Amino acid sequence: MVNKRRLIALLLVGLMIISPISTVKGEVKSSVRVDFSKHTGTPLLKRQNTFSVSYSFGLGGDSATFMKSSQFLTELRSENMRVDFSMGTGGLGKYFAQGSIKKMKNQYTALDVLLKQLYKKGTQPYYEYGYMPPLLQPDDGDFRSPPRDYDAWQRLCYDIAKHYADKGWPAAAHEIWNEPDLGDPNNKVFYNGTWDEYIKMYEYGVNGIRAANPDATVGGLSLAFVQYFDQNDIRKFLNHVDAKDLPLDFLSYHNYSTTRYLNETKTMNAILSSYGDRFANVALHLNEFHVVDTAGATTYKSSCADSASLAMEAITRLVEMPTVTSVNWATWRCEGTGLNMVGNDKAERYALFHALRVYNDMPIDRVEFNGAKYVQGFASADEQSAGVLMYTRAVKDQTVTVDLAGLPFDRVDVRAYAIDKQHSSILDGCETDELEMISEMKDVPADSLTWVGTLGARGILYLKITPAGQEEYQKAVWSVDRDTVLAGETATVTRKEYYFEDRSSTSFSEFDLGTFSAWAGMGNREKGMAKGAVLLENIPAHLNVNPIFYGDWQADAKAFLYAQYTDKDGKIVKKQAFRLGDDPWIAEGFDGFAADTLAAGQKIVLDTPEGFEGTLKLTWGLQDAGMDTSLKLRIEK
Repeated sequence: MVNKRRLIALLLVGLMIISPISTVKGEVKSSVRVDFSKHTGTPLLKRQNTFSVSYSFGLGGDSATFMKSSQFLTELRSENMRVDFSMGTGGLGKYFAQGSIKKMKNQYTALDVLLKQLYKKGTQPYYEYGYMPPLLQPDDGDFRSPPRDYDAWQRLCYDIAKHYADKGWPAAAHEIWNEPDLGDPNNKVFYNGTWDEYIKMYEYGVNGIRAANPDATVGGLSLAFVQYFDQNDIRKFLNHVDAKDLPLDFLSYHNYSTTRYLNETKTMNAILSSYGDRFANVALHLNEFHVVDTAGATTYKSSCADSASLAMEAITRLVEMPTVTSVNWATWRCEGTGLNMVGNDKAERYALFHALRVYNDMPIDRVEFNGAKYVQGFASADEQSAGVLMYTRAVKDQTVTVDLAGLPFDRVDVRAYAIDKQHSSILDGCETDELEMISEMKDVPADSLTWVGTLGARGILYLKITPAGQEEYQKAVWSVDRDTVLAGETATVTRKEYYFEDRSSTSFSEFDLGTFSAWAGMGNREKGMAKGAVLLENIPAHLNVNPIFYGDWQADAKAFLYAQYTDKDGKIVKKQAFRLGDDPWIAEGFDGFAADTLAAGQKIVLDTPEGFEGTLKLTWGLQDAGMDTSLKLRIEK
């Protein structure tokens, strides 16, 4: 039974009050105002992903529980799940590197079944290449050791990447090893080699992966504690990458604390910035992340909603950290009740799951949100829906009045969902593991709309607003058409590229897989460039691109979109260019190329050459457009 005071949700239309507002003793009154007509701030990019260890996938005989939990990936709508191969410890890569070093064989059958299940449920894998399989361990070594034969290690990495490249199954990332820094000098947990040996292992590993798949996203470090790691060793790694011209798309690191990641991200950005433009394309991955530490996580068993609102506070901060392009929450399941999103035994959804779910459910285009002393959050809207997400870390309930102005619809349905100790938190004693709707209003005027209700102590409140009568629907992030894996039901995204001209700024770019749209924005910069790129395969015959401009653009602002079709033999068969403004940035190979005009509201049609098999690279961005300006490219087949 839902608590009665959670059902206080009043609709005020103009001056007409449907019923009187009542409050409960001890509650605090707060007012929030949202203006959906004012697009502002960093978009709510969908970078909140998951991590799950090898043994959570049914290796211990609980495959039925994993299969049950995997259905929830569809509603979570995360782009990727980081998975470790655990090759030397009987994990998902248990049957890799069999036979002899000269004739290594890999058995993929079980892993193929698992990965296809992930794609079908809407997410893609993020590979972590660890640990050392028995065949490649030195005579006196173990799973933590560098390889006895680096050429064989390179062949192993090549074979794994080649298997999935040949299948056409995309991966979010290929990462070399896990937490090589964890442990004291006498008790190494995951790696007992030298740092020079790790660097060599990275070199041979990524060279193998890129030989198999030239478009693979590769990276490393996977540091457990950036703050305790010698920054000179990070520079030593980067110097080697530079000297050898090795591929490096991201640096990864981990966090299990409330705030440590803030300084560690700042440190990583500062180190990369010190190399000038050399590593401007390198992103950061917080690919094991939680706001509670592993030792103290079990204290959240009885109040999991507390950690969910703490997580939302972290997401609010991470939104303003555009160089962090993937945050992999630990864990999906298996690492203990306090950390899990889904239960180990019954596959029940916990409050943290629902927190990420409502964030990922929101539209990306952010609008003006004016919170209150004890109420933080954000709001967003697109052509299909609008959303307001609020949370509090206060220990008392909040009676919240939310004024909703400028909605892009005439009549709307409003649904309110709560995540607190009384709702959507089965570890707090709630009767169900569902995301609980506490009120619903149907077919009401959108003009001068006000919602009043209760935001529970240390809780989350989500208002989802849709055109009246419209079914709730969002394209799956990933789907499978026969054996072809598609993003946003449109094409296969094999690679994303970033450019961070100023890592201290909030300039951003992104390609969102679920909505199949591209963004670039100036953030807090007046001048400079924000750009991104994406590589597509299995392209439909036509792609319609709709440019949308947000903010007050400066007179000398520039924007651009470049499209290049390259066949399987590496031959460029078609190019198209679209630009706004004089003398904008010109992509490689487009110098002197005649460009069409890029204009808001002017649909661009990209026609795929007949019989084409290959890749389409889209590069987009803006330059010198002014603060808080952005470009959105909505792409549809």
